Amino acid sequence: MKLFFILFALLVTTPTLAQSHIFTGDGGTTDWHTTLNWNANSVPSNTSTVLIPDGFEVNINATATSQALTLSGSGTLTLEATLSVSEIFSIENVAVFSFENGDLSAGTIENNGTMRFSNPEFKTIANTIINNHSQMNFINSNIVNLSGTVTINNDIEGTMDILANGGLTQENGAAATLINDGVVRKYTENGDFGSFYMILDVVNNHIIEIAEDSQYLFLTPNVSFHNTSTGILAGTGVFDITSPFLNEGTVSPGGDAIGELRFINTFNLNGGVLEIDIESPTAFDTIVVTGSPDMEGSILLDVSYFPEDFNMSTILTSQFSITNCTFPSQIKYDIDDASFFVYEVVCNENALILDLVEIYFIGVDAYNDLNYSITPNPINQEALITLNISQVNAPQLVIYSMAGKKVKTVLLDSNTTIFKRDSLADGVYFVQLVSEGKVISTEKIIL
Repeated sequence: MKLFFILFALLVTTPTLAQSHIFTGDGGTTDWHTTLNWNANSVPSNTSTVLIPDGFEVNINATATSQALTLSGSGTLTLEATLSVSEIFSIENVAVFSFENGDLSAGTIENNGTMRFSNPEFKTIANTIINNHSQMNFINSNIVNLSGTVTINNDIEGTMDILANGGLTQENGAAATLINDGVVRKYTENGDFGSFYMILDVVNNHIIEIAEDSQYLFLTPNVSFHNTSTGILAGTGVFDITSPFLNEGTVSPGGDAIGELRFINTFNLNGGVLEIDIESPTAFDTIVVTGSPDMEGSILLDVSYFPEDFNMSTILTSQFSITNCTFPSQIKYDIDDASFFVYEVVCNENALILDLVEIYFIGVDAYNDLNYSITPNPINQEALITLNISQVNAPQLVIYSMAGKKVKTVLLDSNTTIFKRDSLADGVYFVQLVSEGKVISTEKIIL
């Protein structure tokens, strides 16, 4: 009797050992549930470690389980039902996992190949960590439902390409998060592919890009959108944001080219950067906000032409009043070692403007040695001109009207000179600082 109880206890307490299942295709089909397709002559169970070798295609059309699953080489696995992997699902190198329909859960998915979300049929990911080191493609994918606790880690080598109407949307009570250290991009091809919902917490540490005629929708107060100090929001499409939005990073209209980026509802800049490219007086990046912007940060310029005249560039417009607009008052942009120019940053009720006010043809260090200024500006009756005349020979100011007509010349023979407007009419004038016939600087004054 004692021996019987000992044997019974051993049977009860001995753990079930994992069984190895290698797909061979000997059953003549690609079906996961064909027993002859496996080396063990049985269908994998929740205690199986499964290998789909290089070159094989496998389809899941009914509920499938495993303890661990490896998709190797150029292997392909297509899911049209339910797949549950209790531990690690590994997608290697050029392997492809195509999720077309059904439910997916795994302890962790390590994707070094391609995860493809295709087909508009309903899909759910539940209680899974996805570490994407390669490609996640959303092609005509519709909504991907996120249930339980789902975390998508898109690492520095990872790319999420979205060519779809649809979204990543968490269920009520779920906790879903996208942490982006790579690239997430919504793009169009052969027409408008519309909107993609981001109904999950999003932490962007690198690049989220949106193409023209497309939009991201962050539209629920139950999740948050954080563009961190290393994050970049770029493109020529639309970010529609009503979720709590913290923007400490960079906003780059157009990305690598000139373009217009739109924000609907919420646009905040919480110590972040507006990255603006200017190619000409009429070609420059712009931001359009359908809302009331709240902005505090800096502006990073890339100017690819040398201005010959003064101009104003309206880089942001808003439908409603700007609630806060805090930027440095001026931006000095170096063209080369011998020239630079200065923009004034102007905020008004519905626009953020860069006003080109000074052009210098000397280096920054030389400019600092000049101690050159005209104050006040605008000028009522007279102004004080300050200049370290020991740094220049025979300096003088030459004043031109907006039409280019020379209207006044002022000789500068001391470090301070009083400029009197005399009979000059009210208006805007160009002032050139000239030494021995060479223009050192050009700036704008207002009388």
